[in-house]
Amino acid sequence: MTLDCLPEFKASVGMGVVTLVYIMRLTDVPLPETVNPGVLERVRWGAEDLLNIARLALERQGLRVVTLVEHGSLAEQIIRVAEEERVDWIVIGTQR
Repeated sequence: MTLDCLPEFKASVGMGVVTLVYIMRLTDVPLPETVNPGVLERVRWGAEDLLNIARLALERQGLRVVTLVEHGSLAEQIIRVAEEERVDWIVIGTQR
């Protein structure tokens, strides 16, 4: 996960909080009625682990970080989180 530019970005625009969001797309996760509920929980734990690695790296660089794991449509979740968290900037990346 490359987030090295964020401390520089923070200094230039006065960034307060970085919100990291992992969105589990519906196509990435089996339907709840077809799998053991523990499977969905393990998928969430994996997402939380990835976010925590990034969070720790950013906190070491002096940034305040919030992490969220959401599921559903990428576009809908990005818009919803941006509105709820009142974000000023959105940076989108993928691990693929």
